[in-house]
Amino acid sequence: MKKLKYLFLTSLLFVGCEKENENEPSISSSSDPVVEFSSTQLGQDLNSRYTWTFNLTAVNTSLFIWDFGDGSTSSDQNPTHTYSKAGDYTVTLTAYGIPASGRLLGPDVQISQDVSIEGPKAADYLVGSWSPRNFKVGPYSGAGDWFDYGYSGARPCLEDDTYTFNSDGSLTINHGTETWLESWQTGDGDYCGTPKSPYINGSYSWSIDSADRLTLNGNGAYLVLPKAHNNGEDGIASSRTYNITDITPTSMTVSIDVSGGSGSVWWTYDLTKN
Repeated sequence: MKKLKYLFLTSLLFVGCEKENENEPSISSSSDPVVEFSSTQLGQDLNSRYTWTFNLTAVNTSLFIWDFGDGSTSSDQNPTHTYSKAGDYTVTLTAYGIPASGRLLGPDVQISQDVSIEGPKAADYLVGSWSPRNFKVGPYSGAGDWFDYGYSGARPCLEDDTYTFNSDGSLTINHGTETWLESWQTGDGDYCGTPKSPYINGSYSWSIDSADRLTLNGNGAYLVLPKAHNNGEDGIASSRTYNITDITPTSMTVSIDVSGGSGSVWWTYDLTKN
């Protein structure tokens, strides 16, 4: 009798254990994410250098959170982001893997890349068409101690001349039918007249260095007045270098040392963008 009771209790315990296992939820294992991404700048010009695209390669992923380093985020898999200003930014991607059954999120992994955006340079604003506004002469760059045209409008044939800087490094000068001529060109005074060679309508070349020194190449290439060049005021030069001292999207100031490097005589020109 004791033996039968023992066997009966053992059977109940075994059945109870089986029932408990049947009711327990089945938990599948989670999958770790594997990710990498590339960063591509849309372009280098002012209209596109602030926009970046991010392309993701991912395995075992369920959710993405991008932090672009400027306070902006995205949950797109391959987002495009436009920054509001130049600077250095760290872009961080947090990717979540495949969650196990009954769990909201899977395991996560985090990777980062740095992106850098340069601010505008003189060359960015230079491309386009410019016309003279003012010019002056003095003992240092920007000075008008000895002469200041003062935006007077007295030389309209000069003020409508155009100097067009093209992105391919070419420069186009257009005086129209008349420009300002001086005694060293005419031999009989200063006045508006037909452009005189080599300072005529034509195409030349330009370059700019990291110190914003603008060089014009070609016999006849100049800005505002052909008289001033780097070694004098007689108009004879096949190349001239101007210092860009200020430039915005609509205005530019350049100066040229005409005293052969001694810095004792400077011409300064203001131009406006057409």
